[in-house]
Amino acid sequence: MSKTSHNAHKVHNNLKADKINNVLITISNAVNATSDLDDLYKYIHNSLSEIVDTTNFLVGIYNNKEDSITYPYYIDEKGDTYNKIQNVSKSSIIAAEVIRRKKPFFINKAQVQERLKRLNQKHIGEPCEQWLGVPLKIEEDVIGVMVVQSYNDPELYDEKDAEILLTVSNQVALSIESKRKEKARKQSQARIKTLYEISNAVNTTFNLEDLYSSIHTSLSRIIHVKNFFIAIYSNNTDSVVFPYKVDQFETDLSEAFSEIKDMKNSKSLTSKVIRTGKPLFLINDDIKGRGKQSKSWLGVPLKIKDEIIGVMATQSYENSDAYSPEDVDTFSSVSDQVALAIDRKRKEEEVNLLNEELENKVIERTAQLEEAQKKALDNAHKAGMAEIATGTIHNVGNILNSVKVSSQIIFDLLKTNSSFIGLEKVDKLLGENISHIDEFLLTPKAASLMKYFHKICISYTDAKVRIDEHLERLGKGIENIEEVITAQQSYTGYFALREDLNTRIIEDALTIQQGTIEKYRIDVIKEFENIPKVSIQKTKLIHILINLIKNAKDAMLQVSDDQRKLFISLNGNDKAIYLKIRDIGEGIPKENLTKIFNHGFTTKKDGHGYGLHSCANYMTEMGGKMIAQSDGPGKGATIILEFPLKK
Repeated sequence: MSKTSHNAHKVHNNLKADKINNVLITISNAVNATSDLDDLYKYIHNSLSEIVDTTNFLVGIYNNKEDSITYPYYIDEKGDTYNKIQNVSKSSIIAAEVIRRKKPFFINKAQVQERLKRLNQKHIGEPCEQWLGVPLKIEEDVIGVMVVQSYNDPELYDEKDAEILLTVSNQVALSIESKRKEKARKQSQARIKTLYEISNAVNTTFNLEDLYSSIHTSLSRIIHVKNFFIAIYSNNTDSVVFPYKVDQFETDLSEAFSEIKDMKNSKSLTSKVIRTGKPLFLINDDIKGRGKQSKSWLGVPLKIKDEIIGVMATQSYENSDAYSPEDVDTFSSVSDQVALAIDRKRKEEEVNLLNEELENKVIERTAQLEEAQKKALDNAHKAGMAEIATGTIHNVGNILNSVKVSSQIIFDLLKTNSSFIGLEKVDKLLGENISHIDEFLLTPKAASLMKYFHKICISYTDAKVRIDEHLERLGKGIENIEEVITAQQSYTGYFALREDLNTRIIEDALTIQQGTIEKYRIDVIKEFENIPKVSIQKTKLIHILINLIKNAKDAMLQVSDDQRKLFISLNGNDKAIYLKIRDIGEGIPKENLTKIFNHGFTTKKDGHGYGLHSCANYMTEMGGKMIAQSDGPGKGATIILEFPLKK
């Protein structure tokens, strides 16, 4: 017997029960004494060395769902590595025998060789003189295997060692399971925090590039992402671009992460994830991608519902064990939130781009109007000015149509009416006989002339009445044009110009919108009371009123045109002044009463959601607020402009 074997047997023979108990207590306490599973495995290894030789020691963890064994911890003096074992229930490896039997397995070199011969298999790794393994069980469920082995001494272990390992195996299993649950709990908490950070990053980042960086930082808390990239897939072009990539070795990533076209025929790992729509986890020689060869590669699809919008991947160039099946689950579990965040940010940037284009168009159009009108006003709201100008042109146009009709009628009466032609004939005949008018008046011809003159006088009287009517209409039309133009001109000043709120501003808004009011046959009912003085910016208020009148008109389009009513009231108390605009139109659902003032919110097919939002902002700037009231769909709506009184 060798010296080593003799010492081992001596330990076995003299080992007392209390020493084993101490080891059991130590392993039990290891759950709280260690920071993670790696530390726990080392702690268990060191503790077991007090009662059995653990020069060559390993822990295998069994995954019942996958029917696989992984080796998170092993110490081997020959440098053997222990890779993942699949199909354990059918595997011929000795560790699988321990798991299937749920009993210790003690075998020597000769027995191993005989077994391999019987199974017609070759030995993997360095042959050992002795191999001793015991199952790690929680009640009757096997969660793994614990193994010691000897490469040099064929008598290092005996049945008593098997009994000792079996005695402590349950406590080892309990400690490992407890630590795994603790790790799972921490991972779950970290995952929840990461999901929250990724979701919140949409609101805290300025653009997509910042969002990608924020996602990368958040993911680093739950998984190794030293080498990481996000790929965005376009189904229309069947291509992938890499807007975000970080690599520990590569500085110029343009070649390694250049655009991939024709994804259907691409052999890249990214394309495989997109085609299958499933996570892809590869190690060592199974990895064949672009750029530097990695030892471990993990990629997951980014999906919005069932649509794949890209891929998120991480890799390790140094360690084939950098990722575990748990990491695959963790990476996959956050992928949907990452996809949602990216999609939301992309849409936000698209909206911002559209807003910027719209703003540029407004600026361009405003410049054209300023040049045409030669009255550039730096602080005037372009949309409001355009609305006032449009209303003015429309109203003046309507009045001019009336003026034109009256003018044509007067012209036709003066040119074609028989009374005017007859008067010319009478005047001519009298002129020819003016030198002997006394004699002429006594002639029969003069008598006929008097009858004719009486007849044309009657016709002339009728024509004069009509001419007078149309002259009055002409005067009224010209007066109306002056009123409209005066109203428009009074609101081409600066927004900062303030004055006291008065009914004239309301009347001006109605005058500017008179064409719309008449076209849609809207009956305007006004209820104005005397109010205390309150300062407003009249240009902003006229803009608000024009918007509200238009909205009221739109809301009443489904109402019979002889029933459309618009109520405008002005009153107040000792706290505030209230200007109310009420229609009898389609009404507002309860859930939209506050939303209608939000930027971009609209229920109109061709709406943009800016009108009421800008109106609400103007009210805030004037120190007031805007309130919407409605009893629901079909019951009309009231918009209240509240102007607090200064104490």
